[in-house]
Amino acid sequence: MSGLPWQRVAWQKNMATLAKIPPEWILPEAVLEEAAATRNITGPFIRKLLNEEEVTITEAPTAQLIGYIRTRQYSAKEVAAAYCKRAAFAHQLVDAIEQAVNLDRQLRETVAFAGPMHGVPVSLKDQFHVKYAETTMGRICSHSGRILWNVLYQAILRAILLSNRRKFIVDAVKHSGHTVIEWEPPSHEEALALHDIILDTDGGGDVWRQLNILHEAVIPQVSERFGNGPKDPVPTLELLDIVLKHKAYVARYLEYWASTVKHTGTGRAVDAVILPVAPHAAVIPGEYFHCGYTEFVNILDFTSAMLPVTKADKNVNVAHGDFKPLTPNHEVNWRAHTYDGALVCVQLMGRKFEEERILGIAMRVEELLRKLTK
Repeated sequence: MSGLPWQRVAWQKNMATLAKIPPEWILPEAVLEEAAATRNITGPFIRKLLNEEEVTITEAPTAQLIGYIRTRQYSAKEVAAAYCKRAAFAHQLVDAIEQAVNLDRQLRETVAFAGPMHGVPVSLKDQFHVKYAETTMGRICSHSGRILWNVLYQAILRAILLSNRRKFIVDAVKHSGHTVIEWEPPSHEEALALHDIILDTDGGGDVWRQLNILHEAVIPQVSERFGNGPKDPVPTLELLDIVLKHKAYVARYLEYWASTVKHTGTGRAVDAVILPVAPHAAVIPGEYFHCGYTEFVNILDFTSAMLPVTKADKNVNVAHGDFKPLTPNHEVNWRAHTYDGALVCVQLMGRKFEEERILGIAMRVEELLRKLTK
């Protein structure tokens, strides 16, 4: 293949990834064309490509899936194979099958489980070091072949609750007797400003070092930030001032959170905050312009979990007569027709080191939503 070095590497890696998929899992061109023209490839579309057992395995809640494995209804290999097959559109690597076979062997020989999640497939962002897997953050210069999975996953899950949908989840929580209060913390605009400053402290040096390995281009969404090359890094004393401002902001936010004990009526501060994820109901490739709903969570180093709650509806999610977008990016992302049928999510935010608590709250909210929509 001709082209720039980074394009050749990307092509080679994608071909290598495709070669790892068993021939019987390669979808015919007609199915791929149908998928490209389909708004939502989850649910009925992908189910028709699987047999009944594979649908049962891949759609079972985690606790139920663990039960299937522990009662020997399904082996770890069968579970991994079902998940890998369902993820074929996303170039899911099939290396997991070998690990699953080893787990089955361990169970047969020792009658001992490797851990509480023995045999249950998990998906990790391409930013965590995992044995037998590349950790590249989607950079071509790191020979990544898993960009497609990240994009597909985000396209399925990311969304915002529009005004009439926000009431939907609030009603579900209130209906079960939980207290809901308005969230009025220190300015998130201040957090976003800090986020931008911190990203620029090295003048883009790290980004350009990586890009220059294979002469990879800067994607359009961040071209304005990184320009045509690295700039001078922030001086040491200025960097210290940024660090102090960051610490002060986090301290004020934590102080506000603690103060909510006066308003909850429970004798304790707020357990979790319900927030939008993005100003749209899906991620259109090349058009993800606003990350503000998650950037401030990064600045705080807080915990966050995403939860799908409904689907965008072009007939319901219409702009009211007095609607005015907060920013030009919000206006760009108001496309009710484009996002029609896409899953709508919220994020549940907790404080630092509260991953288990937030996961539990997310499961509780999911249960409440299920009851409300029955």
